[in-house]
Amino acid sequence: MLAEFGSAFVMIFGVALGACIGYWVRSLIARSQHDALRIQLESESVATKKVQVEREKVFEQNRQLLQDQFKLLAAQILEDRAQQFSSQSEQQLGRLIEPLRERMLEFRAKLEETQLKDSERQALLRAELTQLKTLNQQMSQEAHRLSTALQGQSKMQGHWGELVLANVLERSGLRDGIDFKKEVSFQTDKVRKRPDAIIYLPQNKHIVIDAKVSLNAYTRYINADDEQIRQIAIQEHLRAISDRIQELSARTYHELPGLNTPEIVFMFMPIESAFADAMRADPNLFQQALDRQIVIATPTTLLTSLQIVRQLWRFEDQ
Repeated sequence: MLAEFGSAFVMIFGVALGACIGYWVRSLIARSQHDALRIQLESESVATKKVQVEREKVFEQNRQLLQDQFKLLAAQILEDRAQQFSSQSEQQLGRLIEPLRERMLEFRAKLEETQLKDSERQALLRAELTQLKTLNQQMSQEAHRLSTALQGQSKMQGHWGELVLANVLERSGLRDGIDFKKEVSFQTDKVRKRPDAIIYLPQNKHIVIDAKVSLNAYTRYINADDEQIRQIAIQEHLRAISDRIQELSARTYHELPGLNTPEIVFMFMPIESAFADAMRADPNLFQQALDRQIVIATPTTLLTSLQIVRQLWRFEDQ
């Protein structure tokens, strides 16, 4: 019985020992497999990371390459477009500029032609001004001599202004009957009016000239030896001028039929010194006349004005 128990114990112990050994062996195998798997996984992880790094590196290189290529392509496209646009723009700009260039050339040619004509006109004007100065001196001398000779001859003094006006018109270069007319009569509803002269301007314009200002008082002024008499005479001369200004202002020559004239009349004073002495006695005289639409003109100023009219006709005829 004891022997059987011992055999059973040995059997049980052997089974247990075998189980333990089997478990140990299995554990060793499992651990070995686990370690191998872990090592494999770690190796694969390292390899995977390495591959990933390589892929990322390759991707970055490709991305950079694509970016560089895109930049080059974009730059090339822009350059091509710019060249195309520049070419088209040059063509379009050329089409726009060409007419302007032609106009500028025409303008330059006309400007040079105008400058040449202006130079010729200036030379002609200088010659005419020189002639005008000489004529003014002659007329002033003639006026002074004649005013002295006419002392006391009232009837002749009345025609003196008209005579000098006719002389100025003749020497101005204007054509009698074409550029000016003397003593033209106009019939209105109330009265007949006859200006001493009418100057014809381009574009159907006119200037009316009156030459009937009295010089009686001025004749006494220049021939008086006594200063008191001279002062009285110069004041009478001023009154004569003022009276004539008022008379002309009331005549409304600008309303005459057939005349296209501004509301201004030239009041002609045939002696330069008669106006100069009057202005010294009353510096406001000229402005007072202008306030009544009257322009006081002397042989010098009228002849200068007529020279301007002559130039206007020359420009008109061209």
